[in-house]
This record gives sequence, C-alpha cells and structure tokens, in this order.
Amino acid sequence: MPSVVDSVEEKLREAGVKPLRREGEREGRWVLLDFGDIIVHLQHEEERGFYQLERLWKDCPVIPLRLGPPDDAGDSAGDSAGDAAGAGEAVARTASRDRP
Repeated sequence: MPSVVDSVEEKLREAGVKPLRREGEREGRWVLLDFGDIIVHLQHEEERGFYQLERLWKDCPVIPLRLGPPDDAGDSAGDSAGDAAGAGEAVARTASRDRP
C-alpha cells in the first residue's frame, strides 16, 4: 500500500494540494491522508467492507473530482484518480463541516 499512498499524495501535490497529515501508515491496512478540504481513505478490502465508509456518507452529494492541470480537458475524474490509485473507484463526496 505504500506505493499507492505515495502516488495519491504525489498526484495531489502536482494539483497544488499539500498534505496536512498522514495517519495509519505504520499498520498499513488503512491510511488516511488529510489535505484539509480533501480527506483520502486508502483501505484494504477487508477494512473497507467492515467500516463501510460509503454507507456513512451516502446522503451527501457526489461532486466531480478532477486531478490534473486545469488545461488538461481530455481526462475525466475517474481516469486521473484511477491513475493515482493504480486501480479502483474515485468517489468524492461533500458534507457540511457542521454535520453531526
């Protein structure tokens, strides 16, 4: 998982987003990358099934997430984020910071 974490962090840095915190790397089963306005969870399949984060955020609207230079109009959000993660889904959700 370290190469996936590094790749996501690198792509977001290239997009001008700097990391504030990285947690869970020692255990290597679930890494949280905090970029301030963006939080990235990287989980092994077992942890993803157990914690079901998608269920917690299902009532929040999905927003487009595009990583890459603004002048690179040919790429879609899924392509860029998929390249950063190596494979899998790219989903961005937004929620009010006042959410309980």
